[in-house]
Amino acid sequence: RNKIKDLLTVYQRSDLTENHKKFLELSLNKDVKLMFVEGPAGSSKTYMSVYSSLLLMNQRRISDIIFVRSIVERSEKSIGDWPGLVSEKLSPYIQPLMDKLEELLPKNEIEILKKEERITGIPIGFLRGLNFNAKSIIADESQNMTMKELTTLITRVGQYSKIMVIGDPEQSDINGKS
Repeated sequence: RNKIKDLLTVYQRSDLTENHKKFLELSLNKDVKLMFVEGPAGSSKTYMSVYSSLLLMNQRRISDIIFVRSIVERSEKSIGDWPGLVSEKLSPYIQPLMDKLEELLPKNEIEILKKEERITGIPIGFLRGLNFNAKSIIADESQNMTMKELTTLITRVGQYSKIMVIGDPEQSDINGKS
């Protein structure tokens, strides 16, 4: 089986800012279990979270990547009304994860991770009753999560897991309830 390619060379890239390097340093630190990351659109919050999660996976410090988002519906139809299977309905919500994986890994390695169910996405509202051990949890677009949802998320995190809560308060879609 192919091993996830060595991504450490990206850490040395000249296009990484000092903040990106600090992000990597913190995210790879064994003592850091929870990170809150705020930044404007285009500041590479999701990219850096996926990248550091792949590094942790490559180092065998985590087994899986869990991508969590709030399903903030902005149309007249709810997600339940959409045709298709649950995985098809959730596909648009995990697309940012897939985009970043495609930037970082060859397609065959992404397919291996998907087949082994080592990369998954889940809406924040479906977390109750779950417990995540040895996982990297990326909570994307967290500005659209309420305090109750964030509490639910953080209390699911178990042993050897790391959670990155990322967002931009300037882009909240829940009318100041973030």
